[in-house]
Amino acid sequence: MALWSIMAAPLILSVDLRTISDWARDIILNKNIIAINQDPLGAMGRRILKVKKKSIFSFLIIYFFVYS
Repeated sequence: MALWSIMAAPLILSVDLRTISDWARDIILNKNIIAINQDPLGAMGRRILKVKKKSIFSFLIIYFFVYS
């Protein structure tokens, strides 16, 4: 899920959501992960470092504050 959100890609699930496990539902509905994926800039993350089998990704996050 984290990689999906960093890549700013649409999430396509091929599972019956009525039978999905609780831990999988919690991951899919995680508001922080969704917020990263739905960032208004829409920029995709980039791998900035790879050491053996581990990678570090980075991208710019834009926050909008609304004052009333």
